[in-house]
Amino acid sequence: MIASNFVQVYPRELTPGQIHHGVDIPVVRAAQEYSYGYGLVAHAALRDEHDQIPPLMLPLRTYEETVDFHSVEGALLEKPGGWDHRNEVNFPALNEHMGDMWDPLILGEWPKGIDRNRVIHIAMNSLAIEGLLYYTLREKFVRRVGTEALYEPYNEAFLSRYTGVLQEIDVAIVILDVIRKNPNLTVVPAPMQFERSKSGANADLLVVDLGEKQAMGVQTKTVTRRETREKYDQTRIALVDGTVDLGNVRVVRTKKGRSTEAPKPWPGIVAASRVDAIKLHGKNQYVPSRFSHQLLAKKMLAREMVGSLRVDHRDLSKMIAERIMSRLYG
Repeated sequence: MIASNFVQVYPRELTPGQIHHGVDIPVVRAAQEYSYGYGLVAHAALRDEHDQIPPLMLPLRTYEETVDFHSVEGALLEKPGGWDHRNEVNFPALNEHMGDMWDPLILGEWPKGIDRNRVIHIAMNSLAIEGLLYYTLREKFVRRVGTEALYEPYNEAFLSRYTGVLQEIDVAIVILDVIRKNPNLTVVPAPMQFERSKSGANADLLVVDLGEKQAMGVQTKTVTRRETREKYDQTRIALVDGTVDLGNVRVVRTKKGRSTEAPKPWPGIVAASRVDAIKLHGKNQYVPSRFSHQLLAKKMLAREMVGSLRVDHRDLSKMIAERIMSRLYG
C-alpha cells in the first residue's frame, strides 16, 4: 500500500491522557513518551515530510543514551502491579535492538557506505540473544517446579505477557531475515500510534519500501482464530501466528501427579535456534560487540535450552515474505 495512504488511519498526535493510559510509574511514562516520539517520526517519514524529523530526534536520542531497558523491566518487577504494564514498554524493548533500522526510514534511503547486511544481521542476533535470556528464565522455572506450575493463575497472568514478549522477538527476527533479501526494505517496531490503533490496523512492526514508498504492518499473535483474522484490515496488516506459522509449541504436563499433557505456546524457539546458528568465525560473524566475548557460552546454552526443538528459518522467511509482499504491493 502507498505509504501516505497506509498512515492515514493512524492518529498523528495524542493527548497526554491517551499517551499514558493512567499509568503513574515514571519509567513507564518515559517509555511511553519515547514510543510516542517515534510515532511522530514515523508519520513524517511515511508522509514524505522528512524535513520535520530532525527536531523530533533530540529527545529520542537522549532517552537511548541514558536508559538501559533491563532497568526498566527491573523497575516493573519491583513495583506492585508493575508487570501489568509490560505491554506499555514493548516499543523500547524491541527498539533497543532495532534502532539502526530507523535510519533509512528517517533519511528516505539506506545511508551511503553502510553495510546493510551487517546492520540487519546484528539486529537479528541481538534480538536472538535477548530472546534466549527470556527463554532460559522460563526453562529454568519449569525445570525447577514443573510445567504444571504454568497453569496456576498467578503464573498464567505473569507468563501471558512473557509469552507476548518472546513472540514479538521471534517474529521480528523472521521479518528482518525477509527484508535482508530486499534492498529497498526496512522494518521498525511500531510506535504507540500504530500499535494501539482501533481501526483493525494495529501493528507490532512496520515494513517500508523506501524506493517504491510502500508500507504495511505486521501484527503478532500467539494463537489466531478466525474471528481475530476477520477484524483486521487485510490490505494493511499481515498477521503472524506464533503457534501455527512459527511452530512455537511444546507439549507439556498440565497437572502434577498425572500424565495429562497438552500443547502449550512456547515462543523463543526461533530466537534460541538463531543463537545456536550464529557463526563464531569468518566473514559472516555479525555479533553485537557487547556479546562477542560471551558468544560460545551463549551458543552452548541455546543448544541445551532448545534441545530437539528446531525451526527452519528459510521456510519461515519464505512463507512470511509472501504475506508481506502481498500487502506492500497488492
